[in-house]
Amino acid sequence: MKQKLKLILLVDDFEGANFLHEKVIRESGCAEKVHVETSGDKALQFLRTEEKGSYPHPDIIFLDLNMPGMSGWEFLEEYKNLTREQRWGTLIVILTTSRNPDDEARARTKHPKTVFMNKPLLRKPLEEILREYFSDNY
Repeated sequence: MKQKLKLILLVDDFEGANFLHEKVIRESGCAEKVHVETSGDKALQFLRTEEKGSYPHPDIIFLDLNMPGMSGWEFLEEYKNLTREQRWGTLIVILTTSRNPDDEARARTKHPKTVFMNKPLLRKPLEEILREYFSDNY
């Protein structure tokens, strides 16, 4: 591994999933920082928080679609309103328990750099994502 990703953002209302996914990411050693939010609202608030003249810029956002309050779909819609610089280069990975092709097409209309994966996030699929989308680093 040449260099770690700077930031991975987990967005899921189920804390058990966040715990497992954060553990898999940390054990892989692929990221300097993992940030967890339990709702789409909180994730957007995090992404809009300026600190030391810049905004958080995750390399990857792992997103659950079915959350109470703001769903993953609503998050994707609001995410489009962030500045281009805030969105540039971020890969969104939708973690789901069902793989509906219509959902994949719908997600790509909201954010073209979107990947679908089955839950839970495990080490091997994580490594495949890293090799495919961050090949300069892995």
